[in-house]
Amino acid sequence: MATLHEQYRGYTLDQIVQALEVNAEPGSPHHVYLENLLSVRTADTVNKQLAETASSIGRSANLLKITLENSSEWLINAVKVSTEVGKENAQQIGGQIAGLTAALTTASVELRSAGTQSAALGRRLNWLTGILTLAALISAGATAFYAWETKRQVDLTEQGLHQVQPTQRPSTTVPPVQR
Repeated sequence: MATLHEQYRGYTLDQIVQALEVNAEPGSPHHVYLENLLSVRTADTVNKQLAETASSIGRSANLLKITLENSSEWLINAVKVSTEVGKENAQQIGGQIAGLTAALTTASVELRSAGTQSAALGRRLNWLTGILTLAALISAGATAFYAWETKRQVDLTEQGLHQVQPTQRPSTTVPPVQR
């Protein structure tokens, strides 16, 4: 018999939601497992999207930085050939572009830091998911054990009732009290 993990390994989020609505009774170990699996898959999807977004922003910032640096060099060279007034303006523009480049460099570093923090958050979410899955498995095991123990006690009680002889009746007389 396949385990719940093997049964739902390839399911998409929509398939897990449908299985949760159709196949699992609320409060059952199966239902708890599907809820936990849905949480894990959702956290994993969000983590991947955050990492992709941070990576895309970082690439865009780097491209913008390179473009600004190239533009800065081109502007400085173009202004050098112009008049003395143009030379002073080019230096001012170059300073402003250098400031913008520095700001973009800082933003790029901060975005990389956000990407690292996102990965750390992903690891923490994975750890928490593991703990939640372990708790669900322990809960399912305890439920199965209690069900088995209850069935065993019912079987023992039924077996004891079948062993009582129909001709024997318990004594209904009260023994005298000794003083």
